[in-house]
Amino acid sequence: MDIRKEEKLFVGTAEAEHVEMYLKAIWHIRERGEDVKISTIAKILNIRQPSVVQMLKKLNGKNLVEYNKAGVNLTDEGEKIGSIYGVKAVLILKECFLTVLKA
Repeated sequence: MDIRKEEKLFVGTAEAEHVEMYLKAIWHIRERGEDVKISTIAKILNIRQPSVVQMLKKLNGKNLVEYNKAGVNLTDEGEKIGSIYGVKAVLILKECFLTVLKA
């Protein structure tokens, strides 16, 4: 998978950065084996729960998440984008640690 091609989807706007942030947070919560809850997303992103609900409704409308009272799940497209940015963040951290260890 070419990450650079996928990045075109959300480059250049503040809303795009928020979309990326939310999808990455949801992806990380799931990777930790936890249920994705509004309160958990709010805590990770350091924002209020009503703001999370508002963005989840937008993401639901863009078919990136399935959001209802039962919970939050990434759609296939949301999973793809969230994992790309989640894995990218891990790779960047790994590179930073390796650089520091070599110094």
